[in-house]
Amino acid sequence: QCLERILPTNFLHCPSQGELTHKKRYLQALAVRIERARHNPGKDTLKNKRLTSIMANLAVLDTLSCYSRECGEAVNQYRIMVEEFRVSVFAPELKTRIPVSEKRLQKLWRQIEDLCRRVE
Repeated sequence: QCLERILPTNFLHCPSQGELTHKKRYLQALAVRIERARHNPGKDTLKNKRLTSIMANLAVLDTLSCYSRECGEAVNQYRIMVEEFRVSVFAPELKTRIPVSEKRLQKLWRQIEDLCRRVE
């Protein structure tokens, strides 16, 4: 599931070289996570719990079929922030490209609910 999100079947159609660079960092973070989980699965489980509600929100986004431009931009930003948050949780040494935290994700999620639910 993580790998499919980072590299969907159309990943080569990324809009820019920068996006491919970020995908490379996301893959590096996933590799770091796998290695660390192998040595300490309990710690990985605890870290993963921080992502439970965030991942549930991503599943909700997948059910949205039609939304405004503003909603689409917020959704895209949320997806980026989720990947950056995963980097910060599992491989902080790789650094994030934007400031990200659970609180920032919750705030953006509330904005998405407001923007996107108006359209439905």
